[in-house]
Amino acid sequence: MANLVAPVSSMQPLEERIIEFRGLNRKSFVDEGEMSDMKNLTSDNYPLLCPRKLRGQLTLPSGVAQPLKIMTKFERIAMIAKKTDDSIAFFYNGNEVTSVTGLTADTEMVAINTKICFFPQKTYLTLVRGESSVTIGSFGHLDSSQSLTTATIEITNEAAKLTVNTGHNFKYDDVIDLIGTLNYTAAYTYEVVEGDATATVANAVAAAAAAYRTR
Repeated sequence: MANLVAPVSSMQPLEERIIEFRGLNRKSFVDEGEMSDMKNLTSDNYPLLCPRKLRGQLTLPSGVAQPLKIMTKFERIAMIAKKTDDSIAFFYNGNEVTSVTGLTADTEMVAINTKICFFPQKTYLTLVRGESSVTIGSFGHLDSSQSLTTATIEITNEAAKLTVNTGHNFKYDDVIDLIGTLNYTAAYTYEVVEGDATATVANAVAAAAAAYRTR
């Protein structure tokens, strides 16, 4: 019998271009643009899908009994954790940040620009990013109070304008709560009808002795 040569088969790579990505479809048949399996894929390189990076292992810092909230900021781990003495502390890049105080087990944290904000405490921690390192910045409150001797409030039919001169650090688009007694100076009058009675009421430009609170 002649020697038989086993057939050689080779698999050719399949290239498919997805014009419209329709997401995951776990049914037995998928339409064009759908994927039956997306495990370990990431959209970090959008608009391309690619394999995700390898997962790492987190080693808990000394003294931590239970992690409560974990997130990343500037490629480093930020964590609210319960310590072995039952206190609640904040850790960044494996180190406890003792300047962050007032946290509880229910505290949530959100990364906003260069800050990590804590709610409902309304506090924040500033992170300063360098070329190869991140340093801990200031810790403060989102609410800050300022006291001014005088200010001018001009009220029109459509809006109210607050004018302050010096001695403040208000910024554009700050939200202001007015706290204190306002002394009104009449700018014009209008009529208020209450049943059959008519009263004249002074209203508008105010020279206010007040405290102002931004939030």
